[in-house]
Amino acid sequence: MLHRQKVLIHLIKAAGRPLSRYELTKWSFLLRHEFPSQGGSSFYDFLPYQYGPFSFALYQELEKLEATSYVQQVDDLVRIGDARLANTVKLDSSAVVRDIDKLVA
Repeated sequence: MLHRQKVLIHLIKAAGRPLSRYELTKWSFLLRHEFPSQGGSSFYDFLPYQYGPFSFALYQELEKLEATSYVQQVDDLVRIGDARLANTVKLDSSAVVRDIDKLVA
């Protein structure tokens, strides 16, 4: 699993609630551009879009995470799918974890 996919799972878990894809995209953008860790190396790139930043790779990887049961997408909401599976995902970077915790708080 890619580091940036682990970051998405950690963002959803840290929120403690389902997130809209729009909200998840915004948080990922903020993590990339406003925090020292920048989400880690090779984190998502964003393009300006009608409703704010957009990442094609982020949306594609959400689909892959859903196909493997890590997340579940219902309507526009993204939530943890199989909690036991998602709890096995660990981030290697403590700086990214710290930045995610600051962002979500």
